Amino acid sequence: MSRFPFVPVLLVAVVAVALTACSGSSGKDAKPRKSTTTSSTTTTSTVPGGSTTASVPPASSTTTPAESVGTCGNQTAAIVAAIGGSDKGGLNQRNGQYTVKMCRIAASSPIWAAADVVPNPGVQLDGATVVLQRIGALWNVEDVGTSGTGCNQAPAKVQSDLALHC
Repeated sequence: MSRFPFVPVLLVAVVAVALTACSGSSGKDAKPRKSTTTSSTTTTSTVPGGSTTASVPPASSTTTPAESVGTCGNQTAAIVAAIGGSDKGGLNQRNGQYTVKMCRIAASSPIWAAADVVPNPGVQLDGATVVLQRIGALWNVEDVGTSGTGCNQAPAKVQSDLALHC
């Protein structure tokens, strides 16, 4: 028999108390943690024939377009907003009169994008191609036109990726 018979009992009691303390709390003493959650929703609408479209919102609108306008993914809203706010080609003066279609981002250099603007039904407006470049987080319209658009701005591989007619 051990000279100190109470040692195993004391050891078991200490271990039991330690396990109870570590096994979790009821939550009453826990401090709340700060967290930030952001969320975004993208809805895609496909038109028969496989193309997708979105109308350009008025200049005063800050809403994200409900539909995707091509393969620009999470950059779609920013690209549509840049087109709608651009004074090149008078795009900012024609909001609500055209639809942005065929958005595409260059695979070789994703800071370049292009989209087509098409007049809405009953609107007298020439369709055009818009070439954009992203600087930091902002998309900027570099060129708008019906022929040779982006040929003097975008690198050759980008011109090919965006199907520009140079």
